[in-house]
Amino acid sequence: SGTDLLMLINDILDLSKVEADQLELEPLRCDLPALCREVLRPLETLADAKDLDLLLKCDPATPRWVTCDPLRLRQVIVNLINNAIKFTESGEIRLEIVGEYQGENRGRFEFRVVDSGVGIAPKIQRKLFEKFTQADASTTRQYGGTGLGLAISKQLVELMGSGLEVKSELGQGATFSFTLELPTDGVSIADQPAGAMGPEVDPTEAADLAPLSLRVLVAEDNVFNQTVARHLLQHMGCTVDMAKNGREALNMSAAAEYDLILMDCQMPEMDGYEATRLIRQREKGGPRIPVVALTANAMAGDREACLAAGMDHYLAKPVVKGDLARTLQVIQKQINSATHTV
Repeated sequence: SGTDLLMLINDILDLSKVEADQLELEPLRCDLPALCREVLRPLETLADAKDLDLLLKCDPATPRWVTCDPLRLRQVIVNLINNAIKFTESGEIRLEIVGEYQGENRGRFEFRVVDSGVGIAPKIQRKLFEKFTQADASTTRQYGGTGLGLAISKQLVELMGSGLEVKSELGQGATFSFTLELPTDGVSIADQPAGAMGPEVDPTEAADLAPLSLRVLVAEDNVFNQTVARHLLQHMGCTVDMAKNGREALNMSAAAEYDLILMDCQMPEMDGYEATRLIRQREKGGPRIPVVALTANAMAGDREACLAAGMDHYLAKPVVKGDLARTLQVIQKQINSATHTV
């Protein structure tokens, strides 16, 4: 529920930024096939729930490395595939990528999301990209949604210098496509397969393949959040103790040895900031236990406030399993390295 609410809020904020010309692209060099695999991985659960095949098809001649805004490209693809899953009851959904090198470190890339869903009548296609609207009232009742996904995708694609197109007939599925011109070195997927640049491991898979052995203290006053944290950590192989406020965390960390404290920032009796400051004072230059902030505050300056209090890392709520796994893997490696050094 928290994730769904954040997605809706982010969609509205992004829409406002685009309309106010305040949304700026942040180009980064990225591995295009790897990016697309990462996009599809969390969507497989939604497709599996409807017994749909979710496929990625990349033309071997497509250049592998490109410079783009991976966050915004991911956002567009996720919106299009979510839309395809919503309106497809059987068959498959494909993300197709065809790219060609055009010389002078430039390439042309066509992205297509193809589904075998209910299709879209021509007279309805004109409404698809309007804000807060869907094809008709019955669509909203049957399939749900806010009508923002396609509108935002269209504006993001236009911001990237292209246009979002749809081809469909009622009962014949739909194809949404856009074409981007992006900087690239021209080395194709066939010439440089994924393994050529080293292994690519998703942090959530890494946690499953190599169970952790951390003893973790979670300081959290919300019972539901405690349950979620315990489930995630135990699934990763951690031993978990719970403290319901900062004072309990302070006392429990003095009475037992922990590899890590996950510290909620806002708690009764003593908040996470104060508890962390007192823990650091108690250590007095001795062994330092890593403290990771858990906070619903995700505004600018919140991370700095956590670090100023003596915390080592920062995770925003709702906690994403992959982010948590990545953080725990880093701490596990640090502990292993220190043990081997001794």
